[in-house]
Formats: sequence, C-alpha cells, structure tokens
Amino acid sequence: MARQIYRVYLYIVSIALLVLAAVGLALLLNTLFAFTPLRGSFRAEPTQQELVQSLIFSVTAWIIAAVLGFVHLRLIQHDIAEFGNAALGGVRAFFLNSAEAIAALVAVLSAASAFSMLGYAQPSSSGDSSGLFAMALAALLVAGVLEFERRRFAVAPGAAIVFQRLHVYGVPLILLVVTTLGYWGAAVLTTVQDLLMRANIYSVVDPNVCNPNPYGPAVNGICSLPNAGFLWLAVLMPVAGIAFYSLTAWNDLRSKIRTVAHIASLSLGVGAVLFGLIGGIELLLRAVFGVPVFWGDIVGPWNPPYDFVSPISIGVLIVVAYGLWLRAERAYLPLGAQTTSRAVEAATAVLFAVAFWWGIGRIAYTALQWFGASAGESFATRWAGALALTLAGAAYIPFAIHLRQATTTASSVPRRAFILALLAGGIIAGAVGLTMTLYTLGTSVFGAPLGNADQVVRGGVATLLVGVILVVSYGWTAQQERSVAAILKRLRQAPAALKAPTMPAQSPTATEDTAATAATAPDETAAIEQVLQAYETHSIDLHEAAERVKALAHAGR
Repeated sequence: MARQIYRVYLYIVSIALLVLAAVGLALLLNTLFAFTPLRGSFRAEPTQQELVQSLIFSVTAWIIAAVLGFVHLRLIQHDIAEFGNAALGGVRAFFLNSAEAIAALVAVLSAASAFSMLGYAQPSSSGDSSGLFAMALAALLVAGVLEFERRRFAVAPGAAIVFQRLHVYGVPLILLVVTTLGYWGAAVLTTVQDLLMRANIYSVVDPNVCNPNPYGPAVNGICSLPNAGFLWLAVLMPVAGIAFYSLTAWNDLRSKIRTVAHIASLSLGVGAVLFGLIGGIELLLRAVFGVPVFWGDIVGPWNPPYDFVSPISIGVLIVVAYGLWLRAERAYLPLGAQTTSRAVEAATAVLFAVAFWWGIGRIAYTALQWFGASAGESFATRWAGALALTLAGAAYIPFAIHLRQATTTASSVPRRAFILALLAGGIIAGAVGLTMTLYTLGTSVFGAPLGNADQVVRGGVATLLVGVILVVSYGWTAQQERSVAAILKRLRQAPAALKAPTMPAQSPTATEDTAATAATAPDETAAIEQVLQAYETHSIDLHEAAERVKALAHAGR
C-alpha cells in the first residue's frame, strides 16, 4: 500500500510539472500570436513590457519544471527498475491515460474552436483566436510527451488495460459527439448557404448590417457569409483525432470496451439521421397543412429550426463508416458476429422506438387539446410536430419484427435488452404521467389549483397512456419470453461458472481412482455446462472458456 501511495505521488507531481511547463509555453505563444491578425479586432497589440513579462514567466516555469521533473522522472525509473510490475500496473496506466486524454481533448477542441472563430469573422469585427491556438499547441505537446511515455511499456491485464482502453476509445467517442452536435452543422450550413446564394435562390446576407447603425430594426441577416474553409478546418481537427486513435488501437479486437464504443458511435449516427428525418418530415407536413414555410426555416441565418441537411449528412457518414467497420471485424469481437449484429439492430430499434412513442404521446396530448379548444384555434403546427415524430420513428416496428425473427439462442441478449429497455421506458413514462395527473387533481381538490392545470392534466394523461401501452405490451412479451427470469438465472449461474475446478490433494490408488472417476463424472459434466453457460452470457470470452474446458478435461484424466 505504501508503495502505491508513493507512485501516486510521483505521477501527480510529474504531470503537474509538465502542465506548468505547458502553461508557460501557452502564455508565451499567446503573446507572440497577439502580434499577428489572430488577436482580432478588440485586442491591442502587446507592448514590449508584456512581452518581457511573459518571456520571464515562461523561462522560469520551464527551468523549475525541468529540474524538479528530472528528479521525479529518475525516481520513477528507479521504481520501475526495482519493481518491474510498476511499469505495467494500474497507477501508471491511470495517470498517464487520464492526463493524456484530457490534454488531447483540450488540444483538439481548442484548435477547432480557433478555426471556427476565424470562420465566423466579419469584415467589421473578428474574435481573438490567439489564446486558443496557443492553448492547442501547448496541450498537444503535453499529449505527445505522455503518449511517448505511455508507449514505453505495455500494460498488464486487469485495471491497467481497462484504463488504457477507456482512454483510447473514450476520446474518439467524445470527439465524434462534439463534431456531430457542433462543428459539422456550422460547416454544412455555411456551404449550403453559399450554394443557394450562387444559384440566386436565397441570400442570408443583409447589407444593412454593414451600415453605421447595424443594430436597427431593419437587420435581418449577417454582413457576409462565414468562411467555409475555416469551418471545415474546424471539422478536420476532431476527425484527425479520431483517425489517430483508430490507428493506435487498430489490432485491439478482443475488447468489449471497443465493441461498446463502436456501437455507441453507430447509434449516434442513427440518432442524427433520425433527428434530421423528424425535421424534414415536420417541415413537409407544415407545408401540407397550409403553414407558411420559408428558406430561413431551413438555412437561417440565425439557428434555423428545420436544418435537416446537417444531421442527416453527418448521420449517414457515421452509420456507413462504423457500420462497415463493425461488419469487417464483428467475427473477431468478444460478442461474436451474430450477437454484434443483433446488438446494433437492438440499439437502432430503441432509438426509433423513443421517437415513435414520444410522437404517440404528443398525438394524444394534441388530440386532448384539440377536443377542448375553440373552433377558431389552429393546431396545424402541433399536429405536424407530433406526426413527424411518429412517422420518423415508425421504422422501429420493422426493426423490432426483424430482431424477433433473427434472434436465436446465441444472440438472445440484445433482444432481451431491447424488451427491457422499452419496458423500463414504459414504467418511467407511466410513473411520470400518473404523478402529473394526481398532482394536478390533488391541488384542485385542496383549493390550490395550478394556473395551467388543464395543460398539465392533458400532458399527464397522454404520458400515462403511452406508459400503460408499453408496460402492458412489453411486460407481456417479457413474461412470455421469460426475459427477466432468464437474466436473473444467468446472473446467479455466472459466479458458479467462474470458480476454478478443485484438484485432488493426493493421488488415489487404482481402486480409489476408478471409484472417484465414476463419482465425479456428473460433476465434471456440470462444470463444463457452467463454463458454456458463462460463455453464452458473455461472462467469459471464447479463449477463457476453452482453457477452462481443457483444465476440466485434464482434471478428469
């Protein structure tokens, strides 16, 4: 224990000193970049005094970090030389991987934000991106040093390799989420705006913005289009980070964390496509119902509510990329080819089911409002939104049917997870809906009614209706297929299957050996069955199952 605490101290101090050196570098670069147009329109050029101050601070930080860092690095090397497992253990893996993950995220996101700021610069004003570029370079240096140190030794199985895989697969997933939700949409939207303007179809530029009084009531757009080139460079930064980590872990195929990360990435793409479909269908229904539709609803300039091109485009790219990736390596993943395919299908079905049942709830809520509304009240926009959710999510029905037909004994876990996910959603929706309804009725009975009691009751009833339908349908399905009972049974069997076979302490005589073999034959068969059940529930992988069966066979002989 004392040795572990000592190693924690060594890595905390060493990483802190590396961060100190990076802060000194970032401060100096920030001052130097401020002499360029990167400082923007609102920052003055640094004086000679500011340059000298930043230079002295940086040199001082580098000297202190270098001296103390050298001492602690020597102590780390001495610890590794004395205890070989120190280079493979969890303490080193945790600090190196967590620190590198943070540094990599800071470097990539700072660079992307800097390019995005350059992209949104207007002729009359631009932001200060010098600090972001300085931070990106300093964080990249920290990540590079930690990556070099991490690669010096391989990690041991157990906690150490878990920390490494969380870093290697977690960072790309975070970058993919940030790209999907932020940088991609801005680049695609600007590109679409430019194409529409070149075709003389629609213009988001308002020349009044460039007048001396740009904040008057006549302002409807922007002074000029953002620079699409810089915005695509902002997209390129996280894409480059994802590509780097993908190459780093190219051959690490026997990892459950890798499988989960890839399925989560694919699900993110499916969610983006679904979101785009909902927006596009709602826009179409609004036009059908006679609600005016404008180009500004689709392409802006200010946060267009029905931009369906951006999410659909990034979603299709993610689904194709990770779909092909999973297809190429699914046979080598711990879940196996069939179970991996069913897991992807179950995750997709759950996402579409959320949209579908959310739409059903909105349809019920809109219908309840419509029946109690006045004759002149229009619900076209509400019906369009509710129907769009339902129609876009209706794809969950064929997914669920195919998942049921394609499910076999070897791939039943994804099917059961799908059933339990919808059952859980129904229970939660029912509980929320019942709470809303009883709360509103209770306040009315005791003389403290809510100001919007009618809306709350209708929302509660609609939510309760969806919850009841889900609980009844998928509760019955879970009962028929024994989904809950099977999972509980396998959870009870897993600990027994993980126990190693007991070897006899002494060699029996020939007579005793014959009797013992006959007596333990059923036990050996039961132990093999337990190992196979553990493999079926994915408590152990194929290699470990094979080793245990060999051990049982050797014990029997």
